[in-house]
Amino acid sequence: MSVAEAVIDRAEQLPDLLGPGLKLIFVGPQAGGCSAKAGGYFAGRGNRFWPTLHEIGLIPRQLAPVEYREMLPLGFGFTDLVKVAGEKQREVKPGPADIAALEEKLKRFSPAAVAFTAKGAAVSYLGKKPAEIAYGRQPSLAEGAPVIFVLPSPSGAARKSWDLAPWQEMAEWVERAR
Repeated sequence: MSVAEAVIDRAEQLPDLLGPGLKLIFVGPQAGGCSAKAGGYFAGRGNRFWPTLHEIGLIPRQLAPVEYREMLPLGFGFTDLVKVAGEKQREVKPGPADIAALEEKLKRFSPAAVAFTAKGAAVSYLGKKPAEIAYGRQPSLAEGAPVIFVLPSPSGAARKSWDLAPWQEMAEWVERAR
């Protein structure tokens, strides 16, 4: 990637949507090019994120990606492990600074739960191998740490690993935690 491309990618990143008292923060691996250009999380064609949130009952109506700010009053936030947008997410590997930045956000905002919207992001954060992480709620990391969910990617490019069950498990937890 050239310096000029890196500057464009950084300009296209999506801002975090975070605040105190959140029920859940959705953590993606990195904003895709479609999402960055659209100015909304999970905007890629064929992405199941918004329809799934409505289907599992987390939101009262299906939102468009650019309406993601409406999630904050409902107790939901957004960030990405890597805060640089780009088309080739698989080529970007999170480094120690990315992990530290996420840990700082979690410490600062203390959400009740975190939902990784792709196993790769969870693998990087948890420091485990993919085979060591099942989809769904994860074992508690430490006393007072947020509950962690690992969800199958809603991306249209990840259809082969799609499973609604972990998303439903997360929604049921959120409902009980209300």
